[in-house]
Amino acid sequence: ESYGIDNYDLLYEKIKLSSINTIIIQFNYNFFDFSEFSKLIFRLTHDGIQISIFLHSTTDPKNNDKKLVNLVSTFKKCKRIFVHTISDLNNLKNIGLIENVILFPHGVPEFNQNDYKQSFFDRSLSKTKSFKIATFGFCLPNKGFDELIKAIRILKDRNIRLSLNMYTSIYSNEYKYVFDDLQKLIKELAVEDIVNLHGDFFSDKDSLRLLSYSDLIVFPYQHSNESSSAAVRQALAVNKPVVVTPLDIFNDVSKFVDYFRGFSSNELAEDLCEIYVNQKQLTLSSETNYTHEVIKKRRFSVLSTRLSSIIHSLIINDN
Repeated sequence: ESYGIDNYDLLYEKIKLSSINTIIIQFNYNFFDFSEFSKLIFRLTHDGIQISIFLHSTTDPKNNDKKLVNLVSTFKKCKRIFVHTISDLNNLKNIGLIENVILFPHGVPEFNQNDYKQSFFDRSLSKTKSFKIATFGFCLPNKGFDELIKAIRILKDRNIRLSLNMYTSIYSNEYKYVFDDLQKLIKELAVEDIVNLHGDFFSDKDSLRLLSYSDLIVFPYQHSNESSSAAVRQALAVNKPVVVTPLDIFNDVSKFVDYFRGFSSNELAEDLCEIYVNQKQLTLSSETNYTHEVIKKRRFSVLSTRLSSIIHSLIINDN
């Protein structure tokens, strides 16, 4: 169930009535009123309920009074704080959180590798073949989708045969303008014939299937405070080459992706041109055993078993 900012007391009562002994919280700065959140955690831990928290970002948002240092005493009440990167560990260490912090990978969805389509990189490369590019994620202003569309126009002008499918779900009515602006840009640049913009929300199963039809999946993010990307894991799950912009959000998958040289449409276009025309070798297209073994270990089914073992150990040790 989802509870708004005024429902912390109701949430507490629901938890108490459910006889729950362990709670795992997915923490996001925007999801919580820090004062009410702290009160809830102190009430629950006082009642003997174990709390573990996943922090998906440890970088405080700019121009905002929500800072993790204000939650240090609250987080110390938690049995475990799970983070995704070494940078997160260091950020929490700097504010005095060490003993209950643990590094835990961001999971990769399940996908039957036999289901994915043969790609451009699997076929004998020919400049007569169309190059199918995809991007994926919520349609938000920091994602760089406009720069990617401009890059596609540049490549079209170079007579490169390609198409772009943008699976960019509208995040909320507040951000629908981002989707509308992209539609206008596609029309202004006259790339309607090769750029398809999808604003619907797709299930994991459908998004994986759609991404599997592509030759290359790109993430042109311009900036982000998040520690890791869930969207990029959808791309890795389908075993297709992935190219991302040089941002910290992709650090934890740096061994499995390739990087654009920069963020602008010209830089994106130059790298995409090099991949297509010069047949640049990409990380996942090389089919390395190491890459596939590591990704296999990060599947949700594997990590859920690991998380369950950690939680059960905490319960046993507390008794």
